Amino acid sequence: MRNDEETGRRPGAVAGLLEAARSIFASGVDMARLRVEMLRAEVWEEFARMRSALLFAMLAVFFLVLAMACVSVLLVTVFWETHR
Repeated sequence: MRNDEETGRRPGAVAGLLEAARSIFASGVDMARLRVEMLRAEVWEEFARMRSALLFAMLAVFFLVLAMACVSVLLVTVFWETHR
């Protein structure tokens, strides 16, 4: 086996390299955690938007049915036969 003098490495070079790799790995984990948190926020916002769109669609259908009922009552009163 070669010692550090024969290979030309400094005594703490391997430890420093491992520490740098740990630091890079920790940064990657933090970035992944942040991306997951951002995705969760985006999904929640999309869910809230879809919920409000569904509410507006239900209100639109309700008012459409109400308008059709009013038109039906109007047509019945216009064409009501009172004179026979």
